Amino acid sequence: MKKFLRSPAVYVLFALVALLLISSLFRGGSSAEKLSLSELETQVKAGNVKTAVLTDPDSVKGELKKAIEGKTTLKYESKYPAQFADELTQQLQVANPPVDIQSKPKKENVWLSYLLSFLPFVLLIGIFFFLINSMQGGGSKVMQFGKARAKQVSKDQPKVTFSDVAGADEAV
Repeated sequence: MKKFLRSPAVYVLFALVALLLISSLFRGGSSAEKLSLSELETQVKAGNVKTAVLTDPDSVKGELKKAIEGKTTLKYESKYPAQFADELTQQLQVANPPVDIQSKPKKENVWLSYLLSFLPFVLLIGIFFFLINSMQGGGSKVMQFGKARAKQVSKDQPKVTFSDVAGADEAV
């Protein structure tokens, strides 16, 4: 087990996990005010919505013309049910003055999808090597069947030949 912890694969795995954690920290949060759907409808009817960006699957972000009472920023963000998408789009289109509407699909994290795709295979291979290692009696002998040590022969060792033991009853 100690040799496994010193392997380069462990360092690569730790580096990937650290990279994912750091990227999630620097992605940053939104400074936009969270509006309920009814608050957003009220702002659309009042003509206070300047821009609206519909992001998949069920979110709308944008900018207001003037700040809402009790709120500090002009940016807003709101969630809506998928069935309400057509009605919300229609309300934004008929708003007076017209709202600048954009649609941006949400981007997926490519590295996270790769990691989640290959992680089961890596785990299965790791379990396979662990089981093979434990069946061979430990000592990190996995896949070392071709590395048998040569038997040391010295001149001091006695040599026993077939003619020395031929005819002995104990010899098989």
